[in-house]
Amino acid sequence: MKRILLITTSFPQSFTGQEAAGTFVFDFCLELAKHADLHVMHPGSKEGSWETDDGFTVHGFCPSSKALSLLKLYRPGDAVQIFNILRKGNALAKQLVKEYSIDHVVCLWALPCAYWARSTGLPYDVWALGSDIWSLGKIPIVQSVLKGVLKDAKSLYADGFQLVDDVKALSGRECMFLPSSRNLGEVEQEESSIESLGGLKLAFLGRWHENKGVDLLMAALEGLDDADWKRVSEVRIAGGGPMEQEVFQSVNKLKKIGRPVSVCGYLNKSEAVAFLLWADWFMLPSRIESVPVVFSDCMQLDLPIVAMPVGDIPRLMEAYEVGICSQRVDAPAFAEALKRILKGVSVTPGSFRKCAEEFSVSRSVETLLDRVK
Repeated sequence: MKRILLITTSFPQSFTGQEAAGTFVFDFCLELAKHADLHVMHPGSKEGSWETDDGFTVHGFCPSSKALSLLKLYRPGDAVQIFNILRKGNALAKQLVKEYSIDHVVCLWALPCAYWARSTGLPYDVWALGSDIWSLGKIPIVQSVLKGVLKDAKSLYADGFQLVDDVKALSGRECMFLPSSRNLGEVEQEESSIESLGGLKLAFLGRWHENKGVDLLMAALEGLDDADWKRVSEVRIAGGGPMEQEVFQSVNKLKKIGRPVSVCGYLNKSEAVAFLLWADWFMLPSRIESVPVVFSDCMQLDLPIVAMPVGDIPRLMEAYEVGICSQRVDAPAFAEALKRILKGVSVTPGSFRKCAEEFSVSRSVETLLDRVK
């Protein structure tokens, strides 16, 4: 059995629904631990090593008083902390490799994880995240480091088709698509009659941020007329984030004119499953998107998606026929897409299972391990 060190900046420290990428990182670790002697290294608020009940060991270190995502290289105080983080990470990675006789390192994501992995001298794989390439890749000094760790990796992966191309362009190397998803387990689904409920149930679950287009969604809902709302049973908005005030203002505005709209906060995995099972359609109004984890959630639950035509979404819709895209990335176009599904849009039921299998955690782990050998 291979001894693998997985280095990530996204290991969840709680499961409240706010852990973002951590929700599938944990499930990926669970599956990988079935096939390897797994050690997970991550920066966080908890120091030390501990055995999980799930068959792998976690090694945490607290490198900074601020979250990594909040540190900026152009701030002198932050720059010092960043260099300390890189130094501490290198030291711990080398220590773990020696102490546990590690064979291979897997990095989720490129920076700073691959920087730490490269310092060990062992072969390592990099699974790139969009923010690695699209944000860090634009900073001149950081871009040079990013290119270096990508070029020196054994294998490169990315969780989006466009992201694969971007990684190839940046690194000059081959890169394989590896979907990010989480395992929702066995779920019993109940058949519901749309007519008996008086219309469709529409759901949104995500971060209330400009990139996720929650403001466009609210504007689109405000753009539906009385005839459209007669075909709606209820709209539920879940999540949280910096646009909270705008979301609540729009929801209150819709409620005042009798629209069936409700709002709730972040949802953990079991709550999210119940939330998605309730819905007839999932709304994905993002301005910027690769392949979000919620896409594979919907596939596992046979839930069609109405989405903005951004990133890889149009390609997925065309390939699997599991929903529709609006004509443009704006509120009026998304309102028109909502009107289409309210009038009736057919999807291909068998495509959901096929897509869910291809995007499964077990398939991703299998793909990675085949190339580690």
